[in-house]
Amino acid sequence: MTMIERNINGLAAASQRRHGGTFRLAALCGLLAVAGVMSAPVAMAHAGLETKTAPAGAFYKAVVKIPHGCNGSATTAVYVTIPTGIVSVKPMPKPGWTLSSARAAYPQPLEGYKGRPVTDGVVEIVWSGGRLLDEHYDEFVFQALVSTSIPAGTVLPVAVRQVCEVGEVAWREVAPPLAPGESPAKLAFPAPLLLVTPGTPSAPTAAASAPASGAPASEHHRH
Repeated sequence: MTMIERNINGLAAASQRRHGGTFRLAALCGLLAVAGVMSAPVAMAHAGLETKTAPAGAFYKAVVKIPHGCNGSATTAVYVTIPTGIVSVKPMPKPGWTLSSARAAYPQPLEGYKGRPVTDGVVEIVWSGGRLLDEHYDEFVFQALVSTSIPAGTVLPVAVRQVCEVGEVAWREVAPPLAPGESPAKLAFPAPLLLVTPGTPSAPTAAASAPASGAPASEHHRH
């Protein structure tokens, strides 16, 4: 476990005590619990995200890493579930694979690009028809926007289903809530997790910065 993972784990426990069963920082402990449950090759390498944090309101390049097959069997399809709060999803085509996606309505409107409300979007991406051998590694990529409707500190599970010639692996487990002082659960198939971090405040425009005649300056700096 790296120093960064230890720090995140501590924040996760503290956040879970504050926020209860919501997908806040406590869920990130699932990212850390991989050893001792599965066979050595799987426990040492599981499906994950190359970049595990993204600022609210920013575009994010998600790189889903597939490091092995299913107990030696080649991977033939990768399903990625897009969590609520990730909008404007654009998957990257992959030579030798068929790309498809499914759309659905969101439970409630989310803030999208430039603050525009978004009511539906991509909820699942599928790369299929390829053949990734167990001894090979590959990546599956999509671009998206992290909605500012999602508070900083929220952890979004990005579930991955890996279908192989024989068998499949569903990387979707999330650690249960932690009691004070409790160690994170060890998960056999942890979901890749994305931590939403604070976004960068937008600078006021020139028009907004210049107060109108006779009006207090503070009235023109409110957002």
